[in-house]
Amino acid sequence: MTALQDLYLSELCRQTGMVPMVEGVCNPVGITPNWGVIAEAGMNDIDARCDAYLAWLDDKRRSQEPILSEINALQTTSQALMRVAGVGADPITMVGLAFGLASNTFTNIRSRLLLEANHSTVQSIVLSRQKEYRDGLMKQRVVTRAEAVYALRSYLRICMPMTIEMQINTTITIYEQAGVTGVAIKRDNPLIDPRTVTRNAPVGAVPLVSSQKVVQIERPVLPTIPGLTDITAKDNPELRGQSDLNQLQSALCAKADNGVVGALTKAEIGVFKIATYVLPDDPRREGKQLSPDEIRKIKTSGECPDTAKNYYEKVNYKPNAQARFGALGRNLDRFIPENPLGTPTALTKPVRDKIALARQKLGKTVSLRDYGINVSDQLTRDFDEALAEALVPQAPAQTPAPAAPAPVQTPAPIPGQTR
Repeated sequence: MTALQDLYLSELCRQTGMVPMVEGVCNPVGITPNWGVIAEAGMNDIDARCDAYLAWLDDKRRSQEPILSEINALQTTSQALMRVAGVGADPITMVGLAFGLASNTFTNIRSRLLLEANHSTVQSIVLSRQKEYRDGLMKQRVVTRAEAVYALRSYLRICMPMTIEMQINTTITIYEQAGVTGVAIKRDNPLIDPRTVTRNAPVGAVPLVSSQKVVQIERPVLPTIPGLTDITAKDNPELRGQSDLNQLQSALCAKADNGVVGALTKAEIGVFKIATYVLPDDPRREGKQLSPDEIRKIKTSGECPDTAKNYYEKVNYKPNAQARFGALGRNLDRFIPENPLGTPTALTKPVRDKIALARQKLGKTVSLRDYGINVSDQLTRDFDEALAEALVPQAPAQTPAPAAPAPVQTPAPIPGQTR
């Protein structure tokens, strides 16, 4: 798939006549406005294919009536010849039924909205949407391969049968429901929208057209965030700037660090590691830095709710986690019978107070992890595991049985001695 895409983009690149060839290969690399010119050449190529498809549709629609007329004419002629030849009524009726079936089959196979709609209607929909898409894309700035491919695929969808039929059906439906106003709203918010291609459209920018000279685009250098290398590699694609860090902290329940790599962020990363990697000998469990996959996993887990104080609580103690809350309440009440919680449904203050008491009690016998911040009233994986282990009944120590006394041995009598 990638090889075929390379061939197609390389051919479009040659069609521009502007992008320089490098060792016989015409394929821009990296971030460059050359991709915008290639996208423009690709739309010209798609236009040619779309015009051929629309012409084929028109030919199919125009040829339908002549073919049906020919089938009907053959039916009439065949039946007339059979009557002249003296064939009975039943065979003549069977021939008529056969031609009728052929006619209905042909009609059913070709019966779809595209072939029944007027050709001028179909052409008007496609051409107007193509123009609107091109006008919108000229306000954007396509600078990457991914954006160019997406722009061309979106443009190609405009001429696909399913899109044309959907456009006709939805326009009729919306007009019946909301009149002209509804149609206008729909037109301003199309499903295939060039605004989704890229976010690189500068305010007041002049669109790049094929007559312009392609120059190197100047991109602003993102400011360096102090301490970012403490939690991830320097060139991590998932954590490049301030917005990425803010999103990460929001998902880690570390918003209080407010965009700074502080002690809370580092501690919450530790909570995430322990919560994610169960095996104690897993090297990732004690790691200090996040990989791209780990950052992606954290971000996609969603924002931290107000009821959670760390990643482990957010993921495992959601409002609908009745089984988790039930087990937590039972374990805490067995470990500390005073002020029983029953079955809690949220991490309320009484629950957190009892967690703090349990941590104090466990601290005398179990070495809980030091996260670098105060987690005295929080749930973490190591706390849950230590609490469950403390409630496992211990087998009583076996008292060794007393050893049997050694038998007393009577010395043998000395010969000649009387007892």
